Amino acid sequence: MNIKGWLHPTNRTKRLLVGLFLGVLFCIQCTQDMQANKVGNGTAVISKGKELAPASSDVAATVDTLAKKSHVELLKYCLNNYRSHYTDYTCKFIKQETIRGRLGKEQTTTVKFMEKPFSVVMTWTANRPSPADRVIYVDYKYDKKVLCRPVGMLGSLVGTQKRDPWGEEAKAHSLKPITEFGMAKMTQSLIDVYEAAHKAGDCREEFGGYFDLGGRKCVRLDRYLNANPAQNYPAKKTETYIDVEYLVPVCVKGWDWNDKFSCSYGYKDIKFNMLLTENDFLPQSNQMDEPK
Repeated sequence: MNIKGWLHPTNRTKRLLVGLFLGVLFCIQCTQDMQANKVGNGTAVISKGKELAPASSDVAATVDTLAKKSHVELLKYCLNNYRSHYTDYTCKFIKQETIRGRLGKEQTTTVKFMEKPFSVVMTWTANRPSPADRVIYVDYKYDKKVLCRPVGMLGSLVGTQKRDPWGEEAKAHSLKPITEFGMAKMTQSLIDVYEAAHKAGDCREEFGGYFDLGGRKCVRLDRYLNANPAQNYPAKKTETYIDVEYLVPVCVKGWDWNDKFSCSYGYKDIKFNMLLTENDFLPQSNQMDEPK
């Protein structure tokens, strides 16, 4: 090795050293960019739309304070944040419900969802409750009917079907219609029950602590209601898990008036602001035929 050349570098050596230095800086920057783009790493969420800043210490403190002070205020805080920051998302949706006195199997679907216009695509990947394995609902289209894709030979024979989201067939498979799906509507429904129960003097709420759900830090809200036939509350006990970074309810569980587990709704692998468009909710974009 020519030690003298390194101690007294020529112009060629200087260029080489500068090049090596710039190369190291480039590698460092690439590594930082790759780390920043990891979804759900507790620092930021990068999607096709925009980067969502991580929850600040002030936000975390607000969540903690409201969780211990007022569940309604926390849920309203989350709902306002949702409406300000999120336009669409994809996720896995996992639900289990007691329908007509029988607890069904846990169902898993992949979901595409857009707020405006209200649009949903659900594809069952486990325990579909009906002959259809995929449904589409778009608020202003198809006479406000749900498009269903029957599987197997039935699908080949009859093709895409239209069904009433509030009809008896839908009620046999789900407690709520697809028109009520989504994080915003779930949050608003929780708020409505809390406020009605507080007004009637039927509500007791408790801070349930912090939990890890699939690698996501969540705060739990525990709600206990008194039986009141005039109000027709959905559950005696409810556990609501709120993601402290996303500020959305990612899991809600309920127990009936006999203290038996009755329902569960959960969101996993959420990716917000995916720049979904109306084209993403067309039948041909979801391996479905146009309804006849």
